[in-house]
Amino acid sequence: MNIPNEEDWLNWPAGADRPLDLDEDYARRRFAESPFEEALELFETTNVLSCCEDVSYMPPVPFRYYMLVFKAYVLAVVEKVGSDKWSSPDAASCFLNLVERKLKTEFDWIAPS
Repeated sequence: MNIPNEEDWLNWPAGADRPLDLDEDYARRRFAESPFEEALELFETTNVLSCCEDVSYMPPVPFRYYMLVFKAYVLAVVEKVGSDKWSSPDAASCFLNLVERKLKTEFDWIAPS
């Protein structure tokens, strides 16, 4: 999967003429054009709740890409559960809640037809 480009961020839902809302703009500034490893490092060095919120405000293409990063982060944290017993439940809970919310509101973002 390719790193989402500027068009992927701006061409949703009404095109590039649509102004970004503040949350979406913040997520874009934090994550845009970040390769997988860079984005994974962001999850590792910042609060997972903050990263989860950012991902939740992304358009479909960036959302799908950075959810794969989020999944990798959750799996890595679960493997290290002995070293930080608090990160694992927070990461897993945030991830699963976001998946559940998108399945209810934007099903095709999770399971494209």
